[in-house]
Amino acid sequence: MGTELEAHVRRARLGVILDLGIYWGWMSLVFFSTTLAGPGGIAAVELANFVALAVSTAVVAVVAFLSPALAQRVTESRLLRVAVTLAASGGTLLVLWGANADASLIAGACLVGLPEGLLLYLFVSRALRQCQSAEDVVMLFSWALLVAAALYLTVAFLGTAAGYVCAVLPLLSLAGLAAETQGGHAQNGERPDAREAEPQPSFWAATQKLPWKLLLGLAVFGIAFGLMRISASSASIEVFQESYLAHTLARAGTTVVALVLIGKLKKAYWVLSTLQLLAFTLGICSYWLPFESTAVLTVAATTAGYTCLELMLWAVLFELFLETNVAFNTLYGIVRGLVSLATLVATGFSLFVMASMAAGIVHVALLFFLLAMILVSSLLFGSRNVASLWGLERPAMAPEATDAEQVTQALAETYGLTARETEVVALLMKGRNEPFISEALFISPSTTHSHVSHIYAKIGVHSRQELLDVAERSSLTGIQS
Repeated sequence: MGTELEAHVRRARLGVILDLGIYWGWMSLVFFSTTLAGPGGIAAVELANFVALAVSTAVVAVVAFLSPALAQRVTESRLLRVAVTLAASGGTLLVLWGANADASLIAGACLVGLPEGLLLYLFVSRALRQCQSAEDVVMLFSWALLVAAALYLTVAFLGTAAGYVCAVLPLLSLAGLAAETQGGHAQNGERPDAREAEPQPSFWAATQKLPWKLLLGLAVFGIAFGLMRISASSASIEVFQESYLAHTLARAGTTVVALVLIGKLKKAYWVLSTLQLLAFTLGICSYWLPFESTAVLTVAATTAGYTCLELMLWAVLFELFLETNVAFNTLYGIVRGLVSLATLVATGFSLFVMASMAAGIVHVALLFFLLAMILVSSLLFGSRNVASLWGLERPAMAPEATDAEQVTQALAETYGLTARETEVVALLMKGRNEPFISEALFISPSTTHSHVSHIYAKIGVHSRQELLDVAERSSLTGIQS
């Protein structure tokens, strides 16, 4: 049974990696194809895609706030998944067919951007449920970025024909997504009930639970994304293609280094913070290097720094979901919404303000921004235990992982826990909160709360800390019948 479970987990992780990798591969394909439109078309497509992304992200956030039960049903709708995937694939094809027709390119970018908010939400929510720590999150998303880089390099070296193949590839993931969703519900035997769903906190109440330092960091992250993407736009198509190739190789190289170092050191935030510090410092120094290819070097360096921040963003989302009592729908809406808004502002600023500045002033502005990036990210992510920097308290942890399964089984047998209650206890002992348990087991928040209350009553405790104390005593002395 244990072997079958491990095999299922490996298949699920592989599916998530491929889904995310193919998804990000779409984005690379779209912006590679915009080179056919000339510099003006590149900028127009960038802005159109960001506007569409901001709209789709806002829709997902609003639906999640107004009706969490509806948002849950939306994520389980296979018909909707087919529709948004077809829209994204159709948008990619429209970009390829548009060639020099700017209107077609912009329409294609919008078709890619509009489903982006929902698709990324679906894939990220599935990905985070597969992870156990921030390091695990970074490793999973790093592999996904490598898949995306491989797809882009295939397009770059094989030509436009490979773009049609990449536009079809996402459709292959629909069967796996539908089968996994159906299998998950069949296995758990429960579905979220809209009538049982508890009221979710308002946007303002949920935002107040998040540290202001972290919100500032997310805003800076979004601005970095916008400026980095626009900086690739060049008056020369050849320079644009060369810069985008450097961008892709830098992302791939950064993720490989992160995978190796985090695998050995087990300190995701410290490794990524150090890497982004080195990368942004190199980006600053490249402005004064006496080489003709400094533009490409600058793109590569800033991309490497941004990639570290991107990986930390997903780890941060996992940490917040683990450490707070805010539902994943709400957290995702706040985090992605803030980043998307900041990105859109930075994109507009780059297109309409910085474009009219002298080259020397633009360089000074970018240098100032890179220094701010180094300062802010170092203060917020320069530690392994970043939750302590944000003012979040970690719950006490259960006994060692090697004994946790035995202790859980002992508690279930001694106190007569049901199969579902045993699953909930196992997650409680890992430090998971109720929103996380609801997402992981595909049950409504009120059902999760009811299970936790019954468990506490059966064992005779009143809090998770008391439950962990009982579990710790059980691991040391054994439970006496």
